[in-house]
Amino acid sequence: MTEEGSKALELKADLAESYQAEGLLILRGVAFTQFDRVTGEASARGMADMATFHTQTEDAELSGHIFLSSLTEDTSLEAESLSWDGKAKLLQGGLDRTVRVRKGDGTWVRGAGFVSDTRRRSFTFREAVEGRLVVKDEAPAEALP
Repeated sequence: MTEEGSKALELKADLAESYQAEGLLILRGVAFTQFDRVTGEASARGMADMATFHTQTEDAELSGHIFLSSLTEDTSLEAESLSWDGKAKLLQGGLDRTVRVRKGDGTWVRGAGFVSDTRRRSFTFREAVEGRLVVKDEAPAEALP
C-alpha cells in the first residue's frame, strides 16, 4: 500500500478470504510492516494468527498469537485478542484477556481491559494490572513471567 507515492504498509498473509458482500477480509497467518512517511524506514511491525478486517468501517479483530512492535517507540505488545476501532483509532483488549506491553529498557506492564488511544499515544488497563517501571540507571528488569 502506498500513500502520496511512498510505501506506507506492507501486508503479507498465508491465506486471504474476501467476502465483498459482507465487507469482510479475513487473513490467516498475517504479518505487516508500517513505514515512516518521511524517511521510508520501517516504523512498526506486527503479526497475528488471524485478522478480520471490515472494509467499510476499517474496524478489525485480531486473534491467536498477536505481536505488535513500534520500532520508533522501542515498545512491543503481546495479546491473544484485540479489536481495532478505525474511526476512533482505539486498540482494545477485553476484560477477560491479558495484554502485555514491554519497553526496550526493561519496563513492562500487563493487565486486562487494555485500551490504547493511538491519537494520544497512550494506553490504560482496567483490571489486574501489574508491572515494573525501570528508572534511568537501574539495572534491566527480569524477564516477564
